[in-house]
Amino acid sequence: MLPFFLACQTSHEDSRPRVVVVVMDGVRAEESLGDRTSSATGLAPWEMMPQTWEKLVPQGARATSALNTGITITAPAHCALTSGLKQPLANYAVEDEPGIYRPELPSVMEQLRADWQLPREDMVVTGNTILIKPISHSLWPDGGYESGADFVMVGRDGSDIIPAKDDSDVFEAIQEQLATTQPTFIIANLHSVDRAGHYGEAEDYPLHVQALDSQLVRLWETMQSTPAYEDAWLFILSDHGRHREAETDPPWRDHGDACMGCRHLPLLVLGPDVAAGKSTDEPVTLADVGVTIASLLDTQMPMSTGRFLSEMFLATDVPSPLGVVSVAAAGGSVAVEVQRDDDWHRSQIEVDGVVLSSPDALLAEAPAMAAHEDERWLCFRELTVDLNAAEAPWVPRCFWRSGGTWSEIAAPEQTVSPLWQPALLASAPGQLSGAWSNNVNEHASPSGSLGPIGMVIGTFSSGSWQSELALSNITFPQHPTLYQSGNELIGAIAAAPGISTARDSRQLYIASETQGEFSESARLSLNELAPNQDEWRLERPALTASEDGTRWLAGLGYSDNYTAVLLSSSTSDEAWQPVVAISEPGTVLPNIAPKWHKDTALFGSVQDDGAALCRATHTGEVDCLSLNTPHLRALTVDGDTAHVVVQEDGTWEVRAVSLPW
Repeated sequence: MLPFFLACQTSHEDSRPRVVVVVMDGVRAEESLGDRTSSATGLAPWEMMPQTWEKLVPQGARATSALNTGITITAPAHCALTSGLKQPLANYAVEDEPGIYRPELPSVMEQLRADWQLPREDMVVTGNTILIKPISHSLWPDGGYESGADFVMVGRDGSDIIPAKDDSDVFEAIQEQLATTQPTFIIANLHSVDRAGHYGEAEDYPLHVQALDSQLVRLWETMQSTPAYEDAWLFILSDHGRHREAETDPPWRDHGDACMGCRHLPLLVLGPDVAAGKSTDEPVTLADVGVTIASLLDTQMPMSTGRFLSEMFLATDVPSPLGVVSVAAAGGSVAVEVQRDDDWHRSQIEVDGVVLSSPDALLAEAPAMAAHEDERWLCFRELTVDLNAAEAPWVPRCFWRSGGTWSEIAAPEQTVSPLWQPALLASAPGQLSGAWSNNVNEHASPSGSLGPIGMVIGTFSSGSWQSELALSNITFPQHPTLYQSGNELIGAIAAAPGISTARDSRQLYIASETQGEFSESARLSLNELAPNQDEWRLERPALTASEDGTRWLAGLGYSDNYTAVLLSSSTSDEAWQPVVAISEPGTVLPNIAPKWHKDTALFGSVQDDGAALCRATHTGEVDCLSLNTPHLRALTVDGDTAHVVVQEDGTWEVRAVSLPW
């Protein structure tokens, strides 16, 4: 894949490429590798970390516009870094592996192990926090705990739970790994500096940053003097920054929202063929870092949205990922999210070939559509970045068309989360209903500072939205769905029942409108839908109704070892009943929500010959249609046509599949 990189490896007995990633948790660019003066100390970054600037920066390539474009919190940021794209991942500590919260898509560690048949201990996730433990292994088919990385907790006095107080202990753990097992890949989190920012005295955060200076230099010098690592790469960066301006004292106490201090990251890369001494101001995302690491280690992450950081190396032959990322369809119109070969305009939203996203947006993502007669509706999210601005929020945009050109309409919120994608439903002329999560930072608890968190259901009519919180007091709500059954509007969403139980419980919540008001009508746990499976979590609901008025629910259940499709039914006068759990271990794709087609639930699957589109009937029968492609990325249904995003000759494109069922 990258012969010029591999050719740089020395001729010692073990010459495979290696990468070490050091994540300075919560360190802002202005205190480390940026260009602006620290608001915490009044010092320039080169005064904060003089040895790093004197000895490492001249040898490495530095990105001055590195960004966390997703959730500016530890676990989801590490997930984006190791998988090459944003994923919904809760920032909850995991004590008993594997835990219910894991990435849906495989990491670079899992890809490497699969491609090169490497042992578990050759992939190391370490640090003085258990927040990053979930990235060690994903939910991907044929993956699970056994295919993941080795998590090494740097604990106080050897504890597996209580973190070491000082980041120097993490450096010592890395040094030990370099000298003993010599892993191919190490990602290490330095969490004490983040805790100092959150909970320490005003001077603690900058002092902890300065304490990293000499240790980073020592680590690189050790790598250079260790034969197995003398031609390895070292990535130094942070997962998120922190506030520059806030009401807290000091202002840098917190992070997690769209502030530019939270989004702007330091990044320095050292190693073979790095453009030594170069600084680039092109935007760099955490997904880019993940894709670059995969390429350096001679593997690929086909589902990723990042690009190789060619501007930070002397020569490359790795093309940018192009093609379709996601798709939505309604009434014969097809909307797609398309990746572009433009550093400052990475993706855009097109509907039937018409571009509707802003030309100034860095990213435009996740289209959702609805149709009624000749009307078409579309909503999506987009991010515009100005490093000199105070904020960089994701904003929603919505459009309407009736036979002619698209017109922009009011959006239901001013700012949304990096994972916002509403469920849309058009059932009357000039009227659009929507369901979405109002959890802007994707981490707020029911009693958090942002107010009540839950599922919002709103209606757009006569030029404005009327919305209400249909479900509240739930934690980490994700994946809303919406359906009209007669005169009843029904919404569902996946969430945890409360912050105290969020680590080990994940349910589906259903709300319905009766007499103009929404109220919770059901709360379904896994052991209700599939008895004796209480270690699973529920996600990605889908609703429909049959001709006799029976309401149907489909969802995904994630277990320790595999993902299953779950079906349940209810009439207007009875509770939801368990019907069947369709489980083909190692085949159901965990990242694709089921879609209803008539009376069957469609879902994505991987078979021996590649990706497949499958259907599950009410009685538990499963039929699959081979797509003759290695990968399936997205699925939507419009009438009797399924639109799937599949990989063709290395490029992602939409394929229309006439459903034979």
